[in-house]
Amino acid sequence: SLTECMIPSAFVLLDTMPLTPNGKVDRRALPIPNKAEFGLDRPFSAPQTVAEEVIANIWKQILNIERVGIHDNFFNLGGHSLLATRVISRLQNDFQADELPLRCLFESPTVAGLVNELTRIWGDRQTVEQIAEVLKSMESLSAADIDQMLLAPQIT
Repeated sequence: SLTECMIPSAFVLLDTMPLTPNGKVDRRALPIPNKAEFGLDRPFSAPQTVAEEVIANIWKQILNIERVGIHDNFFNLGGHSLLATRVISRLQNDFQADELPLRCLFESPTVAGLVNELTRIWGDRQTVEQIAEVLKSMESLSAADIDQMLLAPQIT
């Protein structure tokens, strides 16, 4: 049996496969499946919390896409195992969640699912939201701002 991420999310019937002059499949000439086949035609659910927003932004950066809803499936948006590794690595680093396994993205491939996984690791949602608020505030800092903060004398 295959895991869910290995099962194609859509099939497109073709009379013939488009080929390159070398006789290989021309991937660029393949038709794009209908959005309904991908499940992308359902209403968009925007991130409601800071944690959801931070995780959605990570997905947007890694998948190089414009928008991510909290119920969008990572693999239906173009994600694959190598990109999943990058997402989990970022989450482990950003949320200080070394216990977050790669497997959780395959089992819960949505932003909402990952927030639930982080909540399980940290023990409560409030901690996850507090970490996300710090991460979001850091996003707006320039490199010069960060350097200035690092060079500022520490008050003890």
